[in-house]
Amino acid sequence: MLNRIGLADTKTPVRYQMGLVALLSLHFGILFFDRNALNFLMPFVQPDLGLTNTQVGLLASALSFTWAASGFLIGNYSDRSGKRKSVILAGTVAFCICSVGSGLATSFALLFLSRLVMGFAEGGILPLGALYFSGSIWVLAAIFCFGWGLNGVFPRRAQAQ
Repeated sequence: MLNRIGLADTKTPVRYQMGLVALLSLHFGILFFDRNALNFLMPFVQPDLGLTNTQVGLLASALSFTWAASGFLIGNYSDRSGKRKSVILAGTVAFCICSVGSGLATSFALLFLSRLVMGFAEGGILPLGALYFSGSIWVLAAIFCFGWGLNGVFPRRAQAQ
């Protein structure tokens, strides 16, 4: 766990730290998989909603833009408030709601709005996960590298299947 100034608490057991690495990697992997699902389903979604190629590009770009911007905004908020776990939980819940909204969208406008909010909700999760990786794993630098590498590899490997 992290103390008030963001440094590792050396009393945290290694087993807990490794569990945290596994949980956050699985968490981000599932979000990554769900975020990219629409890209692979687009050949089926595009004719159903009557989307143009420009609209398809806008859907992908909107999520990416808000994802990038929210990393700064949510990271700043969580650093100032100290509510990191609450922010991760709120982002995950908002992402899940937007995921359902994407599936239920009947028009480009609804799908676009859902993807905008989805990107904003997920964007802050990766920086906060990195903070927990770097702050809670104090045993060896190699464990941090392993954890961060696992976090980066898991979503891509799962998607390749």
